[in-house]
Amino acid sequence: MLYATFGTELLLSEGRDQVWAKVRHFHSLTNKNKMKSFLFPWVALLFLTFVGCGGPKLQGFNGAVTYDGKPLEGGIIFFTPDARKGNLMGASNVASIKDGRYELPVSQGISGGWYLIRVEVTEAVVGVEGEHEKFLIPPYEFSNEFKPDDKVFDIDIPKQK
Repeated sequence: MLYATFGTELLLSEGRDQVWAKVRHFHSLTNKNKMKSFLFPWVALLFLTFVGCGGPKLQGFNGAVTYDGKPLEGGIIFFTPDARKGNLMGASNVASIKDGRYELPVSQGISGGWYLIRVEVTEAVVGVEGEHEKFLIPPYEFSNEFKPDDKVFDIDIPKQK
């Protein structure tokens, strides 16, 4: 099989011993690559065992959401890592507001650091063009730094003119 790879011209021009030397060299290279491909998964497994393969630790929290001091009946809160303040690796998430409160459990939490928070309160409107969302209050956006020990985070949206 390898003989065919080198071709008849090589055998005629270099002689049988030189061809077999090249075959043995080629064979030793492929065996080294097989050894590397065999060892790589085991080395990676050992590395992950000692280092750990989990991402950043998530934190959950809850809180009240008010607009002009009054609880919001519903809405959505978007938590997005704030790259402008250095949070490039954080987890994004969304929480629903119900009866003036929201909850972000640890399993769906964020990783801490600076986050851009956006609160939207909309309702579905059906019109001639179909269904679309209408903002009941203007979207409210701000930045906040979450510390590892934060468990409660209340949001008070000031009345906008």
